[in-house]
Amino acid sequence: MTTLKPSDLWEEGVEGLYLGLPAEKYHAAAGVNHSMLKNAEPVARLPVYLKEKREPTTAMIMGTLVHQSILEPEKPFPQIVVKPEGMQFRSAADKAWRDEHLKAGRIILNEKGKDSIEQLNGMVSSIKAHPFCNRIFQHGESEVSGFTRQTHGLLRKIRIDWLPHGNALVDIKTTAGEADESTVSKALYDMRYYTQAAWYLDCWNDLMPEEPRKSFIFIFVEKTAPYLVALYYLSEDKPELDDGTLQLGRIRNAQNLAAIAEARKTGIYPGFCESPQRISIPKYARLKEQGGNL
Repeated sequence: MTTLKPSDLWEEGVEGLYLGLPAEKYHAAAGVNHSMLKNAEPVARLPVYLKEKREPTTAMIMGTLVHQSILEPEKPFPQIVVKPEGMQFRSAADKAWRDEHLKAGRIILNEKGKDSIEQLNGMVSSIKAHPFCNRIFQHGESEVSGFTRQTHGLLRKIRIDWLPHGNALVDIKTTAGEADESTVSKALYDMRYYTQAAWYLDCWNDLMPEEPRKSFIFIFVEKTAPYLVALYYLSEDKPELDDGTLQLGRIRNAQNLAAIAEARKTGIYPGFCESPQRISIPKYARLKEQGGNL
């Protein structure tokens, strides 16, 4: 059985679950993470994805700030500067102001509206005020890093937002859209959140077979006022209610991981079909052309 270890016991390539491992060290560590799976369809995309230098977008920065405010409030907060009203970063003076702050490692936010202090405070306050979120975050551990090597010999890795007491793993998502069930259900597939849930649960359960977790909770918070919060979960804890979504995610992950393992073994990263393949218009378009109802 694996236990949660302090970050100073972490070793490159060694299986385990670790508390307090810095995000930079986790991201630089060897291992296949869920983002790699998403960029391995087809697997020819993966080498380019791994070589690309990706600067964090403002949306990503806002998500990180929300995470830290909720999950690691004791951690020193990044220095934030408020962009003067009307500044567009078009003039040489405006660009110099921006570059000076970025070079110093500061985060530039607006005062109000999109990507603003107002937005950040609104999202954080809504999560803290939500009664169920309050219960979840009363007891647990934040940013738990896990490494396991039980499939294809490849090291797999996860970084769990929040590890509560109980039977679940928790992840916070900020969303530019609405957090209603219909919108989130679509995002669950389009953004591959369902495969993320399966990946995290499988890695955790490989490492902690005597303390398995069967549920994955998503906390969605909208990025616009009134910053509504909604919680949704995927679970296998009640077989009679299981709709198979996690199993579908598990199958897709297995296909991606097998493709990565084969590519690393052979050095060949296939793209799409290697010979001509028959194609036709989609079924919905065929119905439309034939005068049918959509």
